[in-house]
Amino acid sequence: MIEALPRMLRRHRYATLVAGIAAAIATLIACGGETPATPTSRPAAQPTTAPQATATTAPQATATTAPQATATPRPAQATATTAPAAPKGPAGSLIIARQNVGVPVGIPEACIPGCENEKFRMSVYENLFFLDTQANVIPRIGLKWDLSADTKTLDIELARGVMFHENYGELTADDVAWTFQNANPTTNPVSVNDQAGEWRTMLKSVQAIDKYKVRMNINTWQSHAIRHYLTPYYQSMGMHSKKVFDQYGVEGMKSKFVGTGPYRMVSWVKDDKAVLEALPEHWRKVAGVKSITVVAVPEVTNRKAMLEAGQADITSVSVKDTPDLEKKGFTKVLGRSGTTGTFFGGNYWETKRADTGEELKNPGYDLSGAKPWIGDINNKTDFDRAVKVRKAMALVIDRKAINNTILKGLALPNYVHGLSIQSPAFKKEWEIPYDPAQAKQLFQEAGTKPFKIQIWSGTGDPAEIASVIAAAWKEHLGVDTELSTIEYAAHRPPLVSREWNNVELRGCADSFTQYTADHPKGLETTSLSAGGTICGVTDPVRAELALQAFRENDIEKRKLIADKFWQRQYETWQFPSVVETFDWVWYNPKKIKSWDRPLEVGIGGAEIIALETIVLQ
Repeated sequence: MIEALPRMLRRHRYATLVAGIAAAIATLIACGGETPATPTSRPAAQPTTAPQATATTAPQATATTAPQATATPRPAQATATTAPAAPKGPAGSLIIARQNVGVPVGIPEACIPGCENEKFRMSVYENLFFLDTQANVIPRIGLKWDLSADTKTLDIELARGVMFHENYGELTADDVAWTFQNANPTTNPVSVNDQAGEWRTMLKSVQAIDKYKVRMNINTWQSHAIRHYLTPYYQSMGMHSKKVFDQYGVEGMKSKFVGTGPYRMVSWVKDDKAVLEALPEHWRKVAGVKSITVVAVPEVTNRKAMLEAGQADITSVSVKDTPDLEKKGFTKVLGRSGTTGTFFGGNYWETKRADTGEELKNPGYDLSGAKPWIGDINNKTDFDRAVKVRKAMALVIDRKAINNTILKGLALPNYVHGLSIQSPAFKKEWEIPYDPAQAKQLFQEAGTKPFKIQIWSGTGDPAEIASVIAAAWKEHLGVDTELSTIEYAAHRPPLVSREWNNVELRGCADSFTQYTADHPKGLETTSLSAGGTICGVTDPVRAELALQAFRENDIEKRKLIADKFWQRQYETWQFPSVVETFDWVWYNPKKIKSWDRPLEVGIGGAEIIALETIVLQ
């Protein structure tokens, strides 16, 4: 119960913001003025409550009104108010143990997963906008925005006096425009940026209007775009220096890390560590901790041991370790909650991008019959046969047993990816029973003989879950399964090229259950993400629903679209879900006094967000 109420309140605040952004966009479309959008409140969506060790009922969250996200002048330089005995400026050090330290690449176009989000999360780079603790959009490098009435352009006014590290001068609109142009495959076809698909979908181009104003020329406007892509809420990008590129070029910039954040990058070595040092002066906020070392510790048991031994001050561990660390007095904060599903790759049902009509090649769409889970969308008989195969494979997964054994009852069974069973949007009819007998019958009806398949899961708890699923497929359906745990950066390329045609066990696309029902969905499971990461599946029906949601500023109408999206997901069995998990970030309260964290979904590392706000004991 202790953790349930804060989570409920956090979810309520998130729900409030969504309404605000919708109202804001409507106002801008109507008025086209210079004043930025101002969120207003609405009744909170029913939150998902993390399972607790004791069965207690959390108090009902009370509806509150979120503070308005108004554009204000650039935040003033933070002033020191330390006690006489305390040292002035940044002091002390911290060690953060993570599964990995990301992929060090300084130039946006080559910044693959493990790179772009990490750079701004480590407070070395900064986003255009940020979030407060209630997930309201607040100024950062960008002070305010102005969306045109036809939603074709988005003008952003920039703060003055934002300085790049290493004497590279003041950030201007040229730097912001270059950053997006370099990352966007539409304007730079060689870009493999982590958010390449998102930038291609959203942006045609970005240009400098004057020294402190940029214009984003919109390809497809999305009703959640400001918070979703221009803040750290989901995925975003820090602003880079064009002067660094002009000096070093593509190859030289790959190893140059020049941002505007409160920390500078002393060193960053893949699979080893990243060393951060606080700047003595900063345009926005001087960090409290002088030195932070982020170390790569792949094994979760080792990270837990380091925290317990005082060798690490912040880390993330398995959800199974929650009761033990609570007993030992460590403090936890929610990193994110989300669902893990089985994505039956190779079902690429779109031959053209839904937004542009661009022809798409789908080399992984194997209709030879060698991969029975893949069905021909243009052949109803074959399509229905493959649906039966995927459904059968979902029916032999004992979700409740996986939660109780592997996850010690600290998760929740899940059925529809991205939708918690505790959400009021969830329908009982979408629940997937554990029914091996029906599964065998479906296999017989589909004329399916035993076959071989691969599951990629990465390491940790997902790998354990994947092994249990593989055993169930073998026992009940005679399917032989190969397990793959290679790191995501190595696994990703065939997803981008749409060659992947096996199963992924992961939280992909709209897996975060912090999202309310009205949140637009479907980017990475449709052609709308072509050019970037796709979760091994696409569907023209869900793509059209996604486009409708992107264009729709009315929250209630977006809820109706979401219902159709989830119904389609259930009917096709492209990616049935397995569990909803809760990822906690743990820290040592004897070392850390406070840490002001925004409400976000933790892509790129919940352990390394807003490091400049940490206050030591």
